[in-house]
Formats: sequence, C-alpha cells, structure tokens
Amino acid sequence: MFCSQCGEEIRPGAKFCAYCGAKAPAPATRVPGSGAAKETLRSVMNTAKETARQTVSNIQSRAAAQPQQPTYSSYQNAAPVPGQTVVVSDQGMAWYKFIIWVQLWASAVVFVGAGITMLTGSHYRGGASIVYNFVPSLHTVDILFGLSLLAFAAYCVYTRFALAKFRRSGPTHYLWVYALSIILPVIYLICVYVILSNLGGSLSSLSFSDLMGNDNTIELVVYLIFDVIMIVVNKIYFDKRRHLFVN
Repeated sequence: MFCSQCGEEIRPGAKFCAYCGAKAPAPATRVPGSGAAKETLRSVMNTAKETARQTVSNIQSRAAAQPQQPTYSSYQNAAPVPGQTVVVSDQGMAWYKFIIWVQLWASAVVFVGAGITMLTGSHYRGGASIVYNFVPSLHTVDILFGLSLLAFAAYCVYTRFALAKFRRSGPTHYLWVYALSIILPVIYLICVYVILSNLGGSLSSLSFSDLMGNDNTIELVVYLIFDVIMIVVNKIYFDKRRHLFVN
C-alpha cells in the first residue's frame, strides 16, 4: 500500500504516512474474480464426489460382509446363516427333491398299509384265526408291530418336513428312516423266533417261513440288505450338502 499524497510505501497496518503525515488510504476489499469462483465451485464438486464415492464404498463393503443366499452350484463360496431360507437349484439336488416329494410320502403310505396288515393278520393269508388260536402270543406281537409301523409312517412325514425346511436334523432323521426299516423287522423276527422256539409238541416244528411264506422271507432279507446300502449312500450324499441344512 502506497501514500496517495507522496507516493511513499506505507507499512501494513499504519494509519498515517510516515513521510508526509497524510492519512493512509483504507484497504481495498478484494472481490473474487471469475477464476476464484470457479476454483471454489470445483472444490465443492470434488468434496461432493469424494463423499459419494466413500458412501458407495461403505455400502459395498457391508454388502460383501453379509452372507449371500446360496445356490447349490455356488455353495462353496457362500455360507447361509441360521433362519435363512435356502434357495437351491435343480443341479445336484434331484435326489433330494425326489425324497421330499415322492419317497417319504410313498413310504408313509406303504407303512400305514403294512401296519393295518399286521393289525388285521392279513399277512397270514387268511389263516390268522388258526395261527392265533394255536399261538396267542403271536397276536400280541403282531398288534405291537402294527402300531409301530403306523408310528413309523408318521415319522416319515415328520422327516419329510424336516428336510423340506432344511432343518439341521433333517439328514439324520432321514438316515434313521432307513435304520428303523431294518431295526423294526429284525425285532419282529426275533420275537417270532423266540415264540416259536418255546412252543411244545407238534407246533415246535413251525418256522417263520411257515407263517410268512418262503417268498416273503427272501424278499425281506433283500429289503434289509438294500436298506443298509442306502444308509451308506445317503450318508455320503447329505454329508456333501450339510452346509444347506442350517435351520
């Protein structure tokens, strides 16, 4: 800043010229030019862009941190959380869908029919009254076994819904369906064998095959072997898909 009278430089903040004593001119107010306005606008825009970029980055980070809803084809890259409904694709789950929509329902119907057969003595091919007259204890065993088969049918339905809802216990219940398919007939066979072994007189020569028929006996043995194989196969199958059953 310079004196308007003598032209000498006036120190910043001085009110009078040190040379002529004239009053120092008032400091000029700086008005921002167009360049300063553009710079200010640019700064504001950059700040807004940085804020938006940071917001998007935070949203993406949170989304990546949360587990995605898995499909069977991508299950190795995503883990479902408890309570989450799992969406699976058709690939690799055809057997699972056959189990919940066909097999377990059909098994329930079959075991209901088998239970009624045991309760009515139809498996003796019309000779139930004769068998029960000579061996009354068989009637009691047949009734208990028939009721067990009806309860087993209900267990098949329960297992079906446990699998359909991806319950953690679903695969275990399904394996127990096969295990009980073995255990219940074996228990029945043991009971019948004990009863027949304790018979006296001419009835001691009766065998299970005499009561059930040779064809049914062979069919039962094949059925039990098949169940053992299916337990092993399904254990491997569901172990590979256990990550899906988390509810």
